[in-house]
Amino acid sequence: MNARPSRADLVVRNAILVHAPGAVPVPGATIVIRDGLICDGPVPPGARQLDAAGAVVTAGLWNCHVHLTEAAWSGAARKPAAQL
Repeated sequence: MNARPSRADLVVRNAILVHAPGAVPVPGATIVIRDGLICDGPVPPGARQLDAAGAVVTAGLWNCHVHLTEAAWSGAARKPAAQL
């Protein structure tokens, strides 16, 4: 493996990490991003570092849509908001 840092290597330190919906937040987390991917492993020497103290880091695009398939939603365009 190449030990030299890539321009894409980034280390986010001191973040509050929420790694999955409903997961217990992990305070003080260190996240290593190598070539655009979150990865396990040591901090690459020379990687750019960002102190995220007080910030929350989550994966992008979680649960960004819903499926309204229950019978209650049938004909929703014609029902009053209070009924929905």
